[in-house]
Amino acid sequence: MKSPIKEFALHVLAAGIGWMGSVAALVALVGVGVFAWTYEEDEEEPEKVILTIDLGVGITDRGLEPSMEENLWAGGAESPLALKNVLSALEFAATDEQIAGVYLHGDVGGGWANLKEIRDALGIIREAGKPIYAYYAYYGEGQYYMASQATKIFMPRFSEVNLDGLAAEIMYFAGTFEKVGVEVQVTRVGKYKSAVEPFILEEMSGPNREQMENYLGDLFDVFVAEAAAGRDIKEAKFRRLIEANPMMPTDKAIELGFVDQMAYLDEVYAALTEISGENEEEETFNQVAFTDYVDNYDDDEEEEEEEELDDDEEDTTPSIAVVYAEGSIVDGAGRSEVNGDTVARKIRQARLDENVKALVLRVNSPGGSVSASETILREMRLTADAKPVVVSMGNYAASGGYWISAYADEIFAQPNTVTGSIGVFGMLPNAGGLLDKAGIKVHTVKTGEFADVGSVYRPKTEAELALIQASVDEIYDAFLDRVSEGRSMDREKAAEIAQGRVWSGTDALELGLVDKLGNLEDALASAEARAELEDVDYDIDWPQGSGGNEYMDMLEGLLDEEDGDGPILADLSGIAAPVIAAAREIRLLNDPRGIYVRLPYVMNVR
Repeated sequence: MKSPIKEFALHVLAAGIGWMGSVAALVALVGVGVFAWTYEEDEEEPEKVILTIDLGVGITDRGLEPSMEENLWAGGAESPLALKNVLSALEFAATDEQIAGVYLHGDVGGGWANLKEIRDALGIIREAGKPIYAYYAYYGEGQYYMASQATKIFMPRFSEVNLDGLAAEIMYFAGTFEKVGVEVQVTRVGKYKSAVEPFILEEMSGPNREQMENYLGDLFDVFVAEAAAGRDIKEAKFRRLIEANPMMPTDKAIELGFVDQMAYLDEVYAALTEISGENEEEETFNQVAFTDYVDNYDDDEEEEEEEELDDDEEDTTPSIAVVYAEGSIVDGAGRSEVNGDTVARKIRQARLDENVKALVLRVNSPGGSVSASETILREMRLTADAKPVVVSMGNYAASGGYWISAYADEIFAQPNTVTGSIGVFGMLPNAGGLLDKAGIKVHTVKTGEFADVGSVYRPKTEAELALIQASVDEIYDAFLDRVSEGRSMDREKAAEIAQGRVWSGTDALELGLVDKLGNLEDALASAEARAELEDVDYDIDWPQGSGGNEYMDMLEGLLDEEDGDGPILADLSGIAAPVIAAAREIRLLNDPRGIYVRLPYVMNVR
């Protein structure tokens, strides 16, 4: 729930600057018109440009606008790009005659499964014979994973290639809770179901460490195999080299073949200028920023689709519908997360639309609410009875994310997708100790023994815990039933590989939890074949873009800066980010029964 004071302040501020917004919008429109006219009259597009790619901008399945909260804490978060648009634009760049090459620089962010898809798309450009240059100030696994697809890797003096392995950092809050007088009681099934651990333990449990080591090992195996192939080094040799040289300074990295050339930034720019020509006004090479290229490519696609539609005729073209399930699974309607009612409605619309011949559900979720997961699964099952249904798993498709996928005709995952986590837990906070410290007393009047079972002001009794545990056990049994039936798997086997354990996509394939390794395009190809659309002209019904609220963007911009010195909370954001992330995830726990199918909350893999 939003703070009433904050809500009131925003409304007052919004009303006070409303007239300013109108004037600003008019000025912006005039400015854009003048800019466009000036560009057309005075500037000529260069024949060749370099596509400059900085993956620090953030890439998500849907490319939703950042929230007010994200803007405040992230220092004015940039709008992320939609993965579909990124991959389509890269594929187009391979044949775009104006794109002379690609420059990888800046930062690398996002989930490993998404990075794999982007890296594979860069491979299409490389195969087209276009040079890809990479220059990062520092090379960790993420930077080197992308750079290994380049035709030439540059490295500055006094830098480092640091390939010492992957680490997952999980923050534990039990000690803090004890100090402030907050207790968390839990009920759960599955010895690997570790989502509750940060709130009840001060250190990682043995089973959780086991599953994390297994997953990180699989993820690192994918990195080693693909990075080695990109550099034309045998995988076994690549592994030996990084084990012996986990931190390679510039000269050593060049000597061992991990980097091609030591260079200063001006030397990299000079090399790029030789490919694209010089922009004399900017005194640099001719270039186009990746965000602009993706936006322009997406706009062109939308214009082409609009031109194909005739308003006077009903569109009866067969199609494959794509529905996104990205974020935590929560109850109710909305678009910021995987809202159960909203996603179910989209699936139902696809089921009832006679022109839709197949459905592809793209899952990028760590799970969440049991009731919302079941709401979505109900529509998935009904749709699977009516037409082909295929699931494409992204960075995460675990716990509730797997629950909603179980009945698909075919499931695709990336080798480094996080999946499985088939388990259930209930988390029951008790802030009674905190109230005691503050001198607050709570008195309750009730008509039945269990009337206040949902109270957060006292611990649960043994009888109450037994009731809640019975619900958790019931839901876990139902989860196993859905996995067993949906995957045509023996129930004993389902129980054996469940226990809340996290699996990589590679492991999931061997265990029968997924059918094939592949990306969204592979899932679409499967849906096409299952719907017998190979020789038919058909459309793909993508979800509409998130757009943006320019008025709120301006309002958020005012809150982002203080005296022109940058974000209000910029200095604290780095330290506070894990705590903010944990608080945000707790806020998303809105299952009416307080029972969840979800991954661990705060897990930072680096």
